[in-house]
Amino acid sequence: MNHYIQPETLPEDNKNLGWLYQEILSWCNGDVLDYGCNNCNLNGYFCINVNSYTGVDLPEVIRKFKLKDAITPMQFLLSKKKYDTIVLANVIEHIENHTSLINSLIKRLNKGGRMIIVVPNLQSTKKAIASLIGRKLGADKYHIHGFTTAEINNLANLNSMACYNYYAPTLKKEFIISIWNKRR
Repeated sequence: MNHYIQPETLPEDNKNLGWLYQEILSWCNGDVLDYGCNNCNLNGYFCINVNSYTGVDLPEVIRKFKLKDAITPMQFLLSKKKYDTIVLANVIEHIENHTSLINSLIKRLNKGGRMIIVVPNLQSTKKAIASLIGRKLGADKYHIHGFTTAEINNLANLNSMACYNYYAPTLKKEFIISIWNKRR
């Protein structure tokens, strides 16, 4: 099953995401898995609540960025480690079968663990205009799927996860930040 982003589908301007790492930071604790880590930027923002960090990305991405804290999806599948926090930041909108990926990652959460999912908000002004001018709903040059808060809530409920959604105040609701807590 293809649960990762192909490098050619990554947006060119993926550099100004410091705001995102700051938002995610307050929700991370324990052993953290950053699935679709790109260049492991998230690792540079961690604080005292994090015991360990593991990034997962394609071998080409790991080589390109010379990542020391990242493993390939195959290495991840072969490991049996469980995590307290799993981060999917700007990942699932690029993956055809995102439901399968989410299901497999939830199995790797410790009891009481947390999944942090960040996706572009399909209901934001830009996304709404794009859909009105004839683009396939939810899709653009880089995204296979678009999400609304209702769709994110539905995914959480299907996976028996408690869900809290919010928007980063400075982003004018461009992104949905969704915190899923594994029910004990």
